Amino acid sequence: MNQDIVPVFIPFNATDDLLMDLLNSVNGVLLSGPEYNLTNPITGEKSEYLKTAEKILKYSIDRFENDEESFPVLGISLGF
Repeated sequence: MNQDIVPVFIPFNATDDLLMDLLNSVNGVLLSGPEYNLTNPITGEKSEYLKTAEKILKYSIDRFENDEESFPVLGISLGF
């Protein structure tokens, strides 16, 4: 059985339609930490990266709660 790993870039500002198309075509996501604040320190507004990451996590949780195939999400911090 061939089990290649092929990375697929998910833009941090992907539209909801594009994000769902991409998530439905992969079997997990690796989130790497951004080099900037996830929220605006003055306004508290979430960055586009954080908004997209939240959508990805919700997708994974929804699949788990609906007894579908698992959808792993791994987040790696830059360590700052």
